[in-house]
Order: sequence, then C-alpha cells, then structure tokens
Amino acid sequence: EVFADAISSGNITDGKMPILYTEGSKLNEKTRQQLKNRNIKKVHIIGGEKTISKDVEEFLKKMGIEVERIDGRDRYAVNAKLAKSSVGLANKTKSPILLVQKNTLPTSIKEYLSSIDKTKILKSYIVGGANSISDSVKAEIDSILNLKSIRIAGHDRYKTSVEVSKIAYPNAKK
Repeated sequence: EVFADAISSGNITDGKMPILYTEGSKLNEKTRQQLKNRNIKKVHIIGGEKTISKDVEEFLKKMGIEVERIDGRDRYAVNAKLAKSSVGLANKTKSPILLVQKNTLPTSIKEYLSSIDKTKILKSYIVGGANSISDSVKAEIDSILNLKSIRIAGHDRYKTSVEVSKIAYPNAKK
C-alpha cells in the first residue's frame, strides 16, 4: 500500500524476482496464493512495521518462509539501502531508482550518491518535470555526480512513462 516502497522494491528484483503486494495489516489472499503456488522460500519485506505489520511477518514465518525486512527511518533511507542493487530503464541501464523530494535531496540519498564510484556513472536520468523534481534538486544531483543529468518528462505521469519507455526500449514495436 506504500507506493514509495513498492517502487523501491524494483531495485532488488533485477527483473528476476516477483514483486508481490499486500495490505499493511494482513497478508493479501492473492499474494498468499502466489507465495504458495510459486513455492517461495524467502521473502524480503520492504519497509518498516508501519508499512507491513509484524503480524504479516509472523504469518509468513508460520508458512515456512524465511523473512528479511529491509527498513529505515523513512522511505528515502529504505530506497538508499535498496539502491545498492538494480524497473524498465533502471534494469536496462543497470541503475538504481532513487527517490527524492521535489525541493530537497534527502540526506540518505545524498549520502548514497556521495559514496558511489563516480567514474562508473555514464548517465543520470531525472524522471519527471520541474514540478515533480525541481531544477535545484537536479543541480545538486549533477554537482554530486559531476555530470549533467538528462531530464525525462511529459505533460503528465503517463506521457512521462511513455518517454521513459522510448529511451529504455527504442526499437519496441508495441
């Protein structure tokens, strides 16, 4: 139910693991069935106990599933933890998806960007217009990475998604 954590979870799947959703207080029945049908042995819970309750964690353990929770003080800290691994454009470019606020680069994201080897970064994409991610946040990212990020934006989130797809899959027929 927490959009930011759902987006961040794409960073650890590497396109090879399913992302299953649930309510925060109880395990969704369809998700429970998928876990059973796929014979899942280990689950990463993304987010703290306010996102996915301890009850859900305990229920999974009773199903015989190993559980690892990845949490942090806020959605940005969770995102930074997950960014160390690698959704469309991100998987294709082997890049993490990092969450920022419109007018602020969260400390945990700033620390993550500062810690990575800048010589291995060839491009940086800012997904969303200036009404979503301000020019000042873009400039701060550019300064830390010592490069000029490419902004991908459309007149709304749907058009932005299309623009991302055009870059990630330029030869797609559908």
